Formats: sequence, C-alpha cells, structure tokens
Amino acid sequence: MPGNLDHVFLTSSGSESADTALKIALGYHYVRGNGSKMHLIGRERGYHGTNFGGTSGGGIVKNRQFYGGPISGVDHIRHTLDIKHNAFSKGQSEWRAHLADDLERLVQLHDASTIAAVLVEPVAGSTGVLIPPKGYLQRLREICDKHDILLIFDEVITGFGRLGTSFVVEHFNVEADIVTTAKGLTNAAVPMARTSPRMKICDAFMENTKAGIELFGDAQNVQEGDLLFLIDPASFEADVQLAEANVAKASAAVESTSNQFEWTQTLYDQGDVTKARLDEDQSAARHAAAELLATEAQFNQA
Repeated sequence: MPGNLDHVFLTSSGSESADTALKIALGYHYVRGNGSKMHLIGRERGYHGTNFGGTSGGGIVKNRQFYGGPISGVDHIRHTLDIKHNAFSKGQSEWRAHLADDLERLVQLHDASTIAAVLVEPVAGSTGVLIPPKGYLQRLREICDKHDILLIFDEVITGFGRLGTSFVVEHFNVEADIVTTAKGLTNAAVPMARTSPRMKICDAFMENTKAGIELFGDAQNVQEGDLLFLIDPASFEADVQLAEANVAKASAAVESTSNQFEWTQTLYDQGDVTKARLDEDQSAARHAAAELLATEAQFNQA
C-alpha cells in the first residue's frame, strides 16, 4: 500500500473490512485517552457493505429503510451529486467541492471531541459513479486533520488499478488514515479483503495496551510482504500500467459514441469507471445504450 499504510488486517469481505475500520477508529481514540470520540460520520448515497457498521455509515435509503440505523451515534454529510450544476460536465466537476465543509457543520453540531472518523467512498459506485469534485477529498483531509478525526477511504471498488493508478492516494493525491479493499485483492479467487491503517494507528495500540485487545474479529495482522503469494508485484505493476494506457482509449470511445446522440446529461469518467446519465428520451437512451454496448465489445476485443 502507498504512504504509511503498511499494516494489513485480513477479513473475508468488504463489509467486514468496513466494520473493522470503524472499530479500529474507535479503539484508536480510546487508547489515546479520547474515549469520548464515539461518533461516526458517513455520507448520503454511500455504500459500505451490509454489516451493522457499514449499513449505519452508508447512506442508501433502501438499505436503511428495513433496518434503520443499526448502531447509534452515526451522522451523514451531504452527497455531491447535483445534476443542475454538474450537467454536461466530464470527469471531476469544478463545482460542489464546498460540500466537504458540511463536515464542519457536523463538527459544530456534535463537537470535535465526540467524532472518531469519517467514512467515504472516494468514488461512489453503488448509487452512481459519483466522481469527487476538484478539491473535495483534499478539503475533507484538512478538516479531519484540524479536528483529530480519522479519514477512512472505502476502496473496495476503486482499489488495485480501477482508476488507472494503484489506489486513490496516487490518483487524487490524498492519503487516508485507514483504507479498506476487497474486490481487486484476489479477483474473487478466494473471499478475502483487508483493512490497512497508517503506522501511527498501529503504534497507538502497541504503545497503550498491555494485554492486547480482541478488536479485529478473525482478522490477522500481517506485513505487506506476506501477501506476495496473492499478488505478484511485477504482474500487478504491469496490470496497472495497462489499465492506465487503456483509460484514454476507453474514455475516447465512450465519449465519441455519446456525442452521436442528444441523450446524455452528464458523463462521469474517471479511470475505467464511466457512467453516462441519460436524458428523459428513453427511446434515444435505449438506442444509445445499444451503441455503447457495441463500443464496449469492440474495445474488449482490441
């Protein structure tokens, strides 16, 4: 992992990794004498799996409709989707980075002394491909540093080359305190995921606990090198380079096809994560969708 994310706690799914990250955040503040930091902040439209922590931190209405907020002490910042202001934009929007300041609103409401962590997907996937506005993730990082709040990135979807770089820190130049990954870790060969905290978090547990703590379920603490049997570094680097090379070609193919029709409101495009928001003319949309599928098939054969 890039930066100081050099410890790994293995889990069996992205859902478990999200819950593990939240537990690490709560325990980190507790062992440092800040036990009042118990609030967790998610984001509207966010998805972090189906366990209790991830469902509570997530912001998908249907998921919460049946279960409510399974755990208390969780609040949510606003999402960044705004069709009116982002219409006909491509990639990262120039507008709505200010929504990161919604975190300051919750700090004023709950007080920084009670907030442990913020959990977000750098690029939201399950409720639409929502690319962060320019400066948005950087602003979240600044606010978290200001108030001693841990920033957690859920990279279950974006990790391992999905954005054309290995991880978000290399693509958006923002480093989280804890990163969760899953899907790209084994390419579904085995059910495995991981939670990677920064060294300062691991050191806090090592320096401030006497007999250890049962915090991470069945997770196992291993060094990055122990995962070489799953990921060959040379092959992974080659795959990332291939993904980066394909990004421009795939993006151009999708944009070329979409420009042939008056059917798109917004083209969200980041790495190989692309979504076009269709207009209300469903006949044109269906025709365009068929053309996109043909384009995708041609691209995959290239």
